[in-house]
Amino acid sequence: MAETELLESSGGINSPDSSGYRENDVNVKSVKEPLKADKSFIEKPVPQEEVVLTDDNNINQQVGIPPRGAVKFSGPGNERQQAVVDAFKHAWKGYKKYAWGHDHLKPISGSYNNWFSLGLTIVDALDTVYIMGLNEEFTDAREWVDKSLHFEVNKDVNLFEVTIRVLGSLLSIYHLTSDKMFLDKAVDLGDRLLPCFDSDSGVPYSDVNLATRKAHAPKWSPDSSTSEVTTIQLEFRDLSRCTGDPKYEDSVSKVSLHVHALDKTDGLVPIFINANTGNFRSYSTITMGARGDTCYLSGTLALGVHNGMPESHMKLAEELATTCYQTYAQQPTFLSPEITYFNIQEGATTDFYVKTNDAHSLLRPELVESLWYMYQLTGNHTYQDWGWQIFQAFEKYAKVINGYTSLGNVRNPQNTRPRDMMESFFLSETLKYLYLLFSDDQQLLSLDTYVINTEAHPLPIYDT
Repeated sequence: MAETELLESSGGINSPDSSGYRENDVNVKSVKEPLKADKSFIEKPVPQEEVVLTDDNNINQQVGIPPRGAVKFSGPGNERQQAVVDAFKHAWKGYKKYAWGHDHLKPISGSYNNWFSLGLTIVDALDTVYIMGLNEEFTDAREWVDKSLHFEVNKDVNLFEVTIRVLGSLLSIYHLTSDKMFLDKAVDLGDRLLPCFDSDSGVPYSDVNLATRKAHAPKWSPDSSTSEVTTIQLEFRDLSRCTGDPKYEDSVSKVSLHVHALDKTDGLVPIFINANTGNFRSYSTITMGARGDTCYLSGTLALGVHNGMPESHMKLAEELATTCYQTYAQQPTFLSPEITYFNIQEGATTDFYVKTNDAHSLLRPELVESLWYMYQLTGNHTYQDWGWQIFQAFEKYAKVINGYTSLGNVRNPQNTRPRDMMESFFLSETLKYLYLLFSDDQQLLSLDTYVINTEAHPLPIYDT
């Protein structure tokens, strides 16, 4: 049967029991030159109407703090936003009771799962808690990070996942709060991740032991995922801007320059690259799915138009958003499966079909992220309504007594097969994007002020 694959996600699965990692892309302005050692930065101020100044004398001593104080958010402004906050608090309550300090909550069994042993759910959700105005939850999370988040962990972690989830979150919450403790944690982590770049080619290894600082290729392959090694530009560049130390930006800049210099097929690149040789794997797949590119492409295209790309791209962005929405709307649970296939067989009576092994849902954020981009950049309230329908499906099928769970089958409302796992990105990304999408203020988190990393962590846009 002829088939065309449409991924709901942008890559592998964000969980330790899966066959791979999730690879996403980052919407970030191109940087032609690496950071200069003279530390002469010009920061773009954050045009927030409400800014609360701090009395921290260390603030003025730091290099590259876009807000000179903490950015203030006023909390939910309508019923839909309040519903998302209530959902977050429900999930947080279960996590705090059964999994506090561990990576993921298992909400059905009332237990936890550890992947990297870095308290991923707490760290990943820091800026979500802050943006939602949940002061009590933020105080608890900050205290845990300050007292209990240590990186002397004698186990291998994935460079990409730890960069986007942990380093990205620490930098994001530092910019939002101007709390230097978060920057200190980010520097410690960044230094432990840098050995990944000590390869013959400069293309980073995929894994590193945070305690021994020894990096290596993944155990399952000599190659790294192309999207993993190139997606981490934003966080390391920002770390250099915050500290004045060019070593972080220099490391990722070399990767960017190297990949741009490699031969490509119609501008496209394969999904695997070897850290030792610096070359793409021969005969490797080229795809818009896992390990190669991004499937929240509609938001990417819309942002491109906003920043000067051809207007024709917006029409494609709108059509892609509609198609991806239909992968939800055409399921009886109104939840998208992990992979949907276009039914292009002659005489087909349905647009899509789903294979049994692809019918699960991890409550991923990619579509609601694109809906938020489309809403902010077009003002079209239809995207809010679509997001609300998806949120209601989460409430109906994924909500359990201690949180929210991934599902094994979105094709049967009577047998969704709950998987007893709440991924950290559900709090970090999915609920954050829904909260932003439902805001009456399109510019609650302005895309002219912030660039959003792969894990939904906002970082400031710099002038240089």
